[in-house]
Amino acid sequence: MKTLEEYAINDEPLTVELTENEVTDITIENERIKGKVEITKVDAKDNSKVLEGAKFGLYDENNNLIETLITDKNRKSNKSRLI
Repeated sequence: MKTLEEYAINDEPLTVELTENEVTDITIENERIKGKVEITKVDAKDNSKVLEGAKFGLYDENNNLIETLITDKNRKSNKSRLI
């Protein structure tokens, strides 16, 4: 499946009931992405020194964990798509 970059694909299976000799209309909407996060972890004593393997948690307003990000070999976090 594919969609525009600013949308998240809903990959939930959908069940559609079809009836012979009738047209069945359905609308499937992907959710628009509200924001993206990219984190770069640097050394506390030397901001020019970036660090691999730093783990960050993203939380919603109710303190529920939404996603975990870990800085990669390029010292950047994977990009998060927040919905």
